[in-house]
Amino acid sequence: RDHIIVDDSARADRISVADAVDRERVESFLTATDFDAETVYIEMGAVQECFRLKLCRIGWSSTEVSTDYTQQARPYTAHCEVREAVIEARLIRIPDPINADDVTSYSSSIGTGVCDRQHTRAEGESGTGPSTPSETPTRTATTTGDSGGEQ
Repeated sequence: RDHIIVDDSARADRISVADAVDRERVESFLTATDFDAETVYIEMGAVQECFRLKLCRIGWSSTEVSTDYTQQARPYTAHCEVREAVIEARLIRIPDPINADDVTSYSSSIGTGVCDRQHTRAEGESGTGPSTPSETPTRTATTTGDSGGEQ
């Protein structure tokens, strides 16, 4: 999995989008981010074509970001090729300003059950209270120390 922390509009302007992706949707998501109070975390990786990942939890501090997903089968009516993979990119808005240069650790897990609903709200480093990070998943046809927050 690849990881990108987008902590300001200059870094957002350097994000390139593949031709097969809805460029307007990605640009709109980045433009709508208030980088004084929020950060966009981009996580990309291969997913088996017959499955979808659902984000269950994201946790963060000033030096690390972690995600937990559950893998779900696509509907039986959806055509897919067994043993084929697609690249999936998720843009996740974190309700906290994080400096990209300070993040040194990333982790991600993928389970097969349902999401643990004990993690229902996010609380940021600034202690501003609960909020919910938003995400925009994007699939392409390409085969293949500090107190933080948690969703």
